[in-house]
Amino acid sequence: MRIKYEVSAGGMVLRRRGTSFDALLIGRGNPRVWSLPKGHVEPRETHEQAGLREVRFRFDFAGSQVIVQS
Repeated sequence: MRIKYEVSAGGMVLRRRGTSFDALLIGRGNPRVWSLPKGHVEPRETHEQAGLREVRFRFDFAGSQVIVQS
């Protein structure tokens, strides 16, 4: 069997609510499967750039504060 290696990047959108956080997830299929937005890293794109691109694409979301943590 041949193994194919792929690199993906994604992100998490959080909203602070007092002492806790809400997370924004993607729901797909039936039954519903919940996941974080992620996708392939394009040529000449960093992991951080790919993660931000995927979050913006999936949620149409620019965000008020972006924290990149590897």
